[in-house]
Amino acid sequence: MILSPAGIFYAAALTVAVKALITTGTVTASRVRLAALTVFLVVLSGAWASRAIGIHIALRATGGVVRNEWVYVDDWIKGQGLVPDAAGLALKRQLQADAISKHPMRPTVLGEWVQWFRE
Repeated sequence: MILSPAGIFYAAALTVAVKALITTGTVTASRVRLAALTVFLVVLSGAWASRAIGIHIALRATGGVVRNEWVYVDDWIKGQGLVPDAAGLALKRQLQADAISKHPMRPTVLGEWVQWFRE
């Protein structure tokens, strides 16, 4: 929850900085400096866009892994030597049903291009 407001303030600060860079860079700059500034901003925005795509691909894959772990939670509980009481079993059933049935897994994103965004 902390990252959402931080992301908004980061984007606002970046907007102000880029606006200042553009306005000061275009007032007295030569064509070469303007071209360099344009290339810099295009590369920077492309890098941020690819990072955002990578985050979504990673979150989708991680969600699938976590969801699949709920399928085998009974084996894990047995392996840990735990004996849950009635309230624990009810909670486990509810969480397992939510993870498996209520929120089905989304299709996997496939393609060679996905490898570009993996860390």
